[in-house]
Amino acid sequence: MGQVLEVPWKPALHFFDFPRKEFIPPLVEYAFSASPVESSTSVQLMSFTLEGLIRAHVARRVNPVDDDPISEVQHAYQRWLYIQSGPQGERLPWAQRGGPFATRFAQPDGWLVGNDALVSRQDPPLETVRVLEEFARTGVVRRGERSVARGGAVVPRAALAAVWSNEAAGAFAAAVGIASLTHGNPDDYLPAGFMAALVHQQIRDVPFSECLEAARGELERWPGHERTSQMIRNALELNKEVWSPAPPGQLAERFPGGGADGAEALGISLYCALASDYVREALLLAMNYSSQHRSATCAISGLIIGAECGVNAIPKELRQVPSLYPLMDELVTDALTEFSPAAPTDASWTRRYPAW
Repeated sequence: MGQVLEVPWKPALHFFDFPRKEFIPPLVEYAFSASPVESSTSVQLMSFTLEGLIRAHVARRVNPVDDDPISEVQHAYQRWLYIQSGPQGERLPWAQRGGPFATRFAQPDGWLVGNDALVSRQDPPLETVRVLEEFARTGVVRRGERSVARGGAVVPRAALAAVWSNEAAGAFAAAVGIASLTHGNPDDYLPAGFMAALVHQQIRDVPFSECLEAARGELERWPGHERTSQMIRNALELNKEVWSPAPPGQLAERFPGGGADGAEALGISLYCALASDYVREALLLAMNYSSQHRSATCAISGLIIGAECGVNAIPKELRQVPSLYPLMDELVTDALTEFSPAAPTDASWTRRYPAW
């Protein structure tokens, strides 16, 4: 992300633990790079997820019976896999990457596959790649605990399903379905559903407390929600009981894994968003509290506070950091266009987002 500065960024609080009369070391400030940095796998997969949702909505307009975006998002993930390098550094043929989609479509289509910025320059998450490679071989999604992929990285990308449905329940279910394509544990896919329901309400200008209660209500309808519900309670209790921002040690007592799975990453991220009124501060908290899993916690907390405050609340320097920001901005603009009452019907739009 850039240079690390060992200075407190809230010196007035000085992180003094009043009950124990103990001085807590200050949090670390992160100076963001002045120039764009390479895109992460998480951002790339978020981009393909949103493209899949747009294409699914185009298909739904053509055929209203098609009310499930999961197949289109799976197709999008296979296109992402296709543009990544194979074991020897080469790009494998679409026939080996597309799975069942390669039998229906001679080549990967849409506009994202031609963008080199979406090719990972870093090692992509091996477990997620293995899941997609297995689907390419077998055409079968490994459901439930049989899926080997774990972690909170799936939460922010699947939470983009917030735009899919007019109902929070529909957004929740779509997010669960998307997350389950790669992550089969409820402690990963249910946090994604919660986030989709939360953001679904936020972007409709519902007061945040009501957004939270609506999302928690949807979560509790699903089997296996207990750990995710507990992590949310931990975040709310910590925000209520401890002077903000909480010393890292106190946060670690509630979240000892530092965001190791989706439920814990959600809990830490929710606390960060609650403890700060500013995007930059929420992200700095997430980076300090979750050193090993900060990519996921930063993305989730940024999604929460960004949905609450709007794009203009994101500092300009943060928008300039990701090399994919122009592409992401274009995708978001297209999503707003497609999910509007006056969605395009011209041939250029369906070439850009084919309805199949």
